[in-house]
Amino acid sequence: MSMKLLDVGLGRIRRKDGKPDEAELFSRSAERAYHQFRDKAAFSRSMSVDEMEEVAQGRVWAGNDAASRGLVDAIGGLSRAVAIAKQKANIPQDRKVTLVELSRPSPTLPEILSGIGSTLVGVDITIKALLQDLTFSEGVQARMDGILFERLEGHSNANPIFGLIKDYLSSL
Repeated sequence: MSMKLLDVGLGRIRRKDGKPDEAELFSRSAERAYHQFRDKAAFSRSMSVDEMEEVAQGRVWAGNDAASRGLVDAIGGLSRAVAIAKQKANIPQDRKVTLVELSRPSPTLPEILSGIGSTLVGVDITIKALLQDLTFSEGVQARMDGILFERLEGHSNANPIFGLIKDYLSSL
């Protein structure tokens, strides 16, 4: 079994060689994740996507390198972030604040599909059948973000909602 290293800027990740369709799926998923990140970064920095591409060059910039390119507001840790938040909220710097960490459990795929089904009129049979299979299947289950939907995209009963579900799952 061979492994390939993927350079992601700050480090490398190992990827096991697989079937050609798996490699293509991995490549498309990585490309989609990159474009989503790039687009969000451009929006949050009030840049066009082209400006972001020119500045970031498809790389991950850290620390002072990111600051010098206008990709971050400031360098610092949690205390610096709290100080900036206090300033923006007009809270005196010497006032003690309590940080509350909010976490939300990731919804299961059947919960996601149920939620979508309740908001759409006339959900097509493919989603209903998929939900039925996922809810009542026996044995081990695992969420494999995107893979199931990649396989269904070419299916004649596929619904454009699958793209939205994939994007939602990848944002969790």
